Amino acid sequence: MKMKKALPLLLALLLLTACLAGCGKDSNATPKPVDLTKLSQAIDGGGLFDDTLSPLDQATAVSLFGLQSADVVKCVVSCSAANTTPQEYALFQAADEAAAGRIAQAVHDRIAMQKDVYYSYAPEQLPTLDGAIVETSGVDVIYICAGDAAAAQTIVGQYIKP
Repeated sequence: MKMKKALPLLLALLLLTACLAGCGKDSNATPKPVDLTKLSQAIDGGGLFDDTLSPLDQATAVSLFGLQSADVVKCVVSCSAANTTPQEYALFQAADEAAAGRIAQAVHDRIAMQKDVYYSYAPEQLPTLDGAIVETSGVDVIYICAGDAAAAQTIVGQYIKP
């Protein structure tokens, strides 16, 4: 008799466990691609920069960051128009995740190079470089070096979900 009462409870627990397991986050899921155009519009309109930025074409951006053109499917890049600040942003869609890793490394290398330049040229700009954002999500690499890093992170968080 006890078994008849325990069986439905056991089946209910088993069903609940299966449902909860099905609701878990798939760690192998591919992140949704970022709409680089919409993100760049949000960045441009976000009041993040103390400087005027100028857009770069893809070939110039690939060269500036020392990338292989085959690694970059699409990019949106804007840099300080007068080169008086390190403020800039670069949004890359890579050919694959391995290429995204190479692009992210190139971005980190650029930040390090910028720190060397601004250390002697304009040391007051170093905190801006220290606050630079570099995020990778699947094949997308997002880099923002802005006067308002907190606001930049908020915008990025709207496009990349953890």
